[in-house]
Amino acid sequence: MKRIVLAVEDDLKEQLLITRAVSEIEGVELVTVDTGGDAIDYINRRGPYLSRRPNENPSLVIVDHELPDMLAVILVRALREHPKLKNLPVFVYASDLNGDAKVYEEFAVDGPVMKPVADESFRAVVCDAVRRHLSV
Repeated sequence: MKRIVLAVEDDLKEQLLITRAVSEIEGVELVTVDTGGDAIDYINRRGPYLSRRPNENPSLVIVDHELPDMLAVILVRALREHPKLKNLPVFVYASDLNGDAKVYEEFAVDGPVMKPVADESFRAVVCDAVRRHLSV
């Protein structure tokens, strides 16, 4: 059975970099959503994700700190409140944290990692996070 990585990213270029990183790892399936609201709907099997099987929960969430509809910390809080996903590994990356680094520590989040400028560096950081958290 494939392990699911949920990527929450609205920027197409960064979605492609994440896709490239995850595609290098066997046994991992990537699900990408554009907003924190979509991620919450996916996790709770609502809206367009109603048909998602209950056992298809993500094994890791990769999320940009600054989403179009919310900061990642709000999404992380929702994950920590979900009974089946409260211990789910979350990897946060950011260009600017706006002072939220301490909050991520409280929620036991991996990162936040400052987004490298170079595409290959970003791809390598994502690939390393997936391998580390999924032990693949």
